[in-house]
Amino acid sequence: MNLFTDYRILTSYSNERVLFFSDQFLMSEKQAFLYKVGGLNPPISKNDDGFTVGTSPYDFGTCNGKLREVVHVVPGETYKLRLLNAGTMYAFRIQIDGFPMTIVAADSEPVQPYEVDEVILHAAERFDVEIKIPSDIVVGSKFWIRADTLESKKQGYQNGVRAILHITNDADGAIISRDEDVLDPSEPIEKTAVSVDERRTMNCYSNTENNCYPIIDLQPYPHPDVLLLNPQELASEVHFVDMQFSAPPLFAHFMRVDNGQWLQHINPTKSHFLNRDFTTDHLHENTAILNLPTFSSAIIVWRNKSLMDHPIHLHGYKMEILDVFKPHKSSDCTRADCQLATKYDSTAALKEIDKTTSGRTILKDTFILPAGGAVVTRIQTKAPAVWFAHCHLESHREDGMAMIFNIGNYTAPLDLSQLPNDFPSCDTPFVQSLREHPSCTCYQNSDAILNQSLTVNHQCSFDYLCGHEISEAANLKSYKHESGVSMRSRYITPNYAIGIIVCCVIASVLIAIEYTSRRNRSKKLNAQSERPKSILRQQSDLKMAKLAKLMGASSPYYRSRSSAVLRLAEKPFPSQVWCMSQSQWKTYRPGCANMLRVMEVSLLGALVGILFYDVGNKETSSGLSQKTSLLFFSVTLWTFTRMYPSIGSTHAWYHQTVDASILRRGRRSKMIGATAAWVARGLVSISCEALWPFLHVFIAYPLAGMFGRIDACIVISLLLVMNNLCYIALGSILGVLLPNVPLGMNISTVISQTTLVAAGFYTTLPPGISLIRYVSPVYWCFSGILKTAYNTDDTFKCLKGQSDVGANDCYIEYNFGIDLMKQRGINVATSNDPHSTSIAREVMMLLLLYFMMNIIVLPVLLYRVMGKEVDEDEEKHVDENNVTVNDKRSVHNDGYDAGVDSSPNMKHSAVLSLDSAVQDSLVMGEQS
Repeated sequence: MNLFTDYRILTSYSNERVLFFSDQFLMSEKQAFLYKVGGLNPPISKNDDGFTVGTSPYDFGTCNGKLREVVHVVPGETYKLRLLNAGTMYAFRIQIDGFPMTIVAADSEPVQPYEVDEVILHAAERFDVEIKIPSDIVVGSKFWIRADTLESKKQGYQNGVRAILHITNDADGAIISRDEDVLDPSEPIEKTAVSVDERRTMNCYSNTENNCYPIIDLQPYPHPDVLLLNPQELASEVHFVDMQFSAPPLFAHFMRVDNGQWLQHINPTKSHFLNRDFTTDHLHENTAILNLPTFSSAIIVWRNKSLMDHPIHLHGYKMEILDVFKPHKSSDCTRADCQLATKYDSTAALKEIDKTTSGRTILKDTFILPAGGAVVTRIQTKAPAVWFAHCHLESHREDGMAMIFNIGNYTAPLDLSQLPNDFPSCDTPFVQSLREHPSCTCYQNSDAILNQSLTVNHQCSFDYLCGHEISEAANLKSYKHESGVSMRSRYITPNYAIGIIVCCVIASVLIAIEYTSRRNRSKKLNAQSERPKSILRQQSDLKMAKLAKLMGASSPYYRSRSSAVLRLAEKPFPSQVWCMSQSQWKTYRPGCANMLRVMEVSLLGALVGILFYDVGNKETSSGLSQKTSLLFFSVTLWTFTRMYPSIGSTHAWYHQTVDASILRRGRRSKMIGATAAWVARGLVSISCEALWPFLHVFIAYPLAGMFGRIDACIVISLLLVMNNLCYIALGSILGVLLPNVPLGMNISTVISQTTLVAAGFYTTLPPGISLIRYVSPVYWCFSGILKTAYNTDDTFKCLKGQSDVGANDCYIEYNFGIDLMKQRGINVATSNDPHSTSIAREVMMLLLLYFMMNIIVLPVLLYRVMGKEVDEDEEKHVDENNVTVNDKRSVHNDGYDAGVDSSPNMKHSAVLSLDSAVQDSLVMGEQS
């Protein structure tokens, strides 16, 4: 073997050995970087503390460039091992089975001997350690040299490098021997000789290990280049340097100096520091630069927001490591990042640290900045110069985690004669053809999770992070479609002003109606007071006749006035509907359409508008979700609001109508009367209930910034009206079919919640029961509202948009929430599909459901009315005197309702039969 071609000659000087460890990857650095930018790497590796130790998959590692290095030593000797991590990502935990290590130097700086079992080396760190080979050790023995990554074994795997310490009696002869002849040690390759609880580890910042020693535990030997300065003579100026990482899709690393802007540092492309005309003005706009005076002392507090350790390397200087803070992940960090350490925010604390005498703390050019932690360093500046400081993980450095130390406002020297003749020049055509990196305010992704959105204080330096500012699509003068949704408000008038105007208009209308109603009631009372006593007596007799009839009594009142009572039954069907509608209006309207209800709906609409304030102008993905939530909340609000009251009111109306049928004779008359009452009930409920969804929409939606299309708001209101009427009809069914109101309330809750879940907003129904949504009014209402509110041209903010709407505007069809609606059967905002914007089917289904629910009430009502006959034989056994004089007087004075309530022998507790409008019609007929 040619000795001059064997590298081992270069790594073996007497009793010194060099162990050059490095992680290796099968993909190129560029490919690995693209994987990181795209977020395409497998899950990251973590240590036992939960912090990240590697962001790229570990492929393999080497020692001195070999997968299986053999280090030969002889018994009875002491060897210095120069350990070096030349990798680009992973740190190594280095130990030798059965041999404690004595640290004698760190980063080539001598330190007082410190014995440990293992030492952790991050990228670019160096440690010199000594091991003693016992003189009585058996020649031929072999021991593992272990270099494990910091990955936790709890995750099921761990990586590393293995070398072999071989005991031989002839070290010189071993240099030219065949390593293949040396067998593996007998100990397991994955199990260490020292237990985790007992091992002593240097350069360690774990909170889970027992004997974990930070680098500041090492004490240096006096250094000739470091002056022992008196703290009273020289006070250090203080600077803060912070580091942050942004995860994909906005993959970037940032530096911040003295709480300034977060900069994705980049070095100049067309210039270097030795150009004759170079000044710091030639640096890139996003260069992170720290200006320091010459021949001074400066304390630099390095802080780390990321969940990963960073090996920080400073060119040209050794730094005094004064103090280190290591966080607890559970209290100082989230799953995304850590808060900046505040331990050194106090000026008093830093002054106390600055009292440390120079030359009494360890010097390093590369130190570990713990994940979420902080390190206090101090340097003694010298002559003017610029020096590079950076994270020594290659992908971090290239991506912006770097900065410049400008000592003494450096300018390039005029005399460059000391440079080699072939020193590269920036004046070459190739260099001048290079394009400088861009500079932009980073895109602010408001949809970023865990508070990871970049802010206006973040400056980016790569094309893929600046496309929202520098791309052609971002700088078009006009686009085919406007950004945002078409319903967003674009009015000069404030949103709240529109709601107030609408509320005032509705209130004015209701005040006018109330005024007219009271005026008519007053006129009626005056007219009644001026009537002859004979007419009043006739009215009283008529009411008593109805009372006696409903009591099942045979009465002269009933016999003498039956023709007058039945006069209404002889009128045409429309006239009966009209009379009963007036009656129902007087009964239904005061409890539904009044000023109190105006206040209720207005305040609720204002509250909804405030809760969803200006979501119409929030163009992000989360803003689109909030818009959809507002639309669905409107649907649910007008699902239950009037359904429950409808059960009780319909139950009472049903029994009143059945009781009132006693006054009619003949099956045909009873059928017509019941049908007229049913039609009148429907017309009155529509007229009284239709107003309130409009009021809700026209108050809540302007506040929510969703009032850009008045026609769409009107359509949404109509859909809400139909949905509301469907559930009022559902309440009517339960009020008619069930014997009591509480039971109807319980069943209505089950039915309404089922139809609500079937609407598709909450979840996708299993295939076996998915058809249930077709009988859910909420489903059709919500589907119609979505189709009305969203168009195919509506957009939301995204990282990469389309050129016809904007560099960061995507059609809402690309939104996950919209796609989820489609999976649940609601076809909305689908390009080239006219059905996604047509609501004809939804309207037809809502009308059909409303008609079908209402039609169920009619047969039940007719069945009960037909069976409500008066047995004349029974009437003979009931004495007319069952109605007392006091009862008659009550009816005469207060109306028949009060008389019925006070009668002790009533068969029915419900409010009696025909209401005031019918009575008036009968009375007018009697007068004529």
